[in-house]
Amino acid sequence: MEKKKAKKRRRSGDSSFLPAKKPRTQETIQEAFDSVNISQKKEKAERAKKLELEQQLRVDMRIFQYVVGTCQPLSTVENILFRNVCTEIDSRVNVVCTKTLKKTIVKEYLQVKTRLRERFRNAVDVCLTADVWGSKHRSFLGVTAHWIETVDGVIQRHSCALACKRFTGKVLILFLIFLIYRSNLFCIQGSHTYDKIASLINQIMDDFNLHGKVTFIVTDNGSNFVKAFKEFAVISLFAKNYIDTFIDIFV
Repeated sequence: MEKKKAKKRRRSGDSSFLPAKKPRTQETIQEAFDSVNISQKKEKAERAKKLELEQQLRVDMRIFQYVVGTCQPLSTVENILFRNVCTEIDSRVNVVCTKTLKKTIVKEYLQVKTRLRERFRNAVDVCLTADVWGSKHRSFLGVTAHWIETVDGVIQRHSCALACKRFTGKVLILFLIFLIYRSNLFCIQGSHTYDKIASLINQIMDDFNLHGKVTFIVTDNGSNFVKAFKEFAVISLFAKNYIDTFIDIFV
């Protein structure tokens, strides 16, 4: 009897002992129909269908960068073809909606704006460029900034887009007599007159604490820009000397 047991225990040289599998216990009927157990199973199944929160946030940021970086309409994220591409890569991806994308844009804009304000704090001379254009009865003002920083003795040139603002205005309700005589007091919404240009540029400079730091503003020679700076510009002593030197040399 003992010899038979020893023979059963004997193994060949190339064989191995595998760990014994734990017996699978089957849940009882009470456990199967327990409400807490059912909810836990549902939560586990739902988690398996979704990405981890950190990974989902990275996907949301990549979508935001794509839409903003390529100037796509915000409705792109609602396009079924775009959503199919995202879910084809990973079926667990939850593509953001337009409302969430708008919130992300506002959040990122405020963060970038704060960082730019910090950088402009150490800037001395800043040059702005401004341009106005219209499309479909709407007018916009775009402003960029350019400045030089010295880091560890190395001069570095920097540029950024500050704003793209739409001209807005209130349509005045005039008396009928003014309408009959076609009074020129009627204010057209969205018109880019010289005073609105000056007001918007001043507002943008306020937003980024640029007053006293802007040396020049480069624009085209449109009559609205010319009148805006003729009426509202403040010429610094540095700018005046620079202009006088330029005139002496080239004029």
